[in-house]
Amino acid sequence: MEKVEGLYTIWFLGQLGSNWSDACADNLREYGRVLEVPQQTDFYRRRVASSDSKVYVIISDALRYEVAAALAEQLQRETQARVDLKSMQAVFPTITKFGMAALLPHKALSVELRTGKTDRLAVLADGQSTEANNRDKLLKAADRASAALKYKDIIDMKRADRQALIKGMNKVRYTGKNRAG
Repeated sequence: MEKVEGLYTIWFLGQLGSNWSDACADNLREYGRVLEVPQQTDFYRRRVASSDSKVYVIISDALRYEVAAALAEQLQRETQARVDLKSMQAVFPTITKFGMAALLPHKALSVELRTGKTDRLAVLADGQSTEANNRDKLLKAADRASAALKYKDIIDMKRADRQALIKGMNKVRYTGKNRAG
C-alpha cells in the first residue's frame, strides 16, 4: 500500500504537475490563462445565453466530479433531457464568491472593498453586486425569462409549486451548498 501511494503521489502526481506546468507555462505567462481551456468567465455567454432551448444550471459548491456525473446520468434517465457535464478553468482565487460571480451574465467583473463592522471584498458584475440576494436581478437583466433559485427555498416545495415557479422561464439557475444536500 505504501509503495502504491508513493508511486501515485511522488511519481504520477509529481510528473503530471510538472508536465502540466510545462505545457501551459507560455499561455499563463502571456495571457494569464490556458487558451485552449474554456473559461469560467465565459460560461453564461457561451453555454446559457447562446442556447436555443430551455436551460437549467445546477451550481453546487465543491461538488465532486463523480457526484456530478452520477447526477447528470440520473437527470438524463429521469427527465429524458440532454445533460451536459463539461469542465472549465476557474477564476482566481477559486473561492465561492468569485466563482459564483463568474458564472453570471457580465461584461466585466470587478472587486470592491466594503468597509463596515468588518472589511470584506464584494465581487461586482458590471458594477452590480453578485451576492445571492442580487443574482436573480442580474439574470433577469440579461433575460427576463430567467430565475435564480436557492436550494433551501425550493427543497420543501411540492412539485406543482416548483413547476409553477419556473413556468415560462428559459434559464433557471439552482444554487446550493453541496454539503447541504
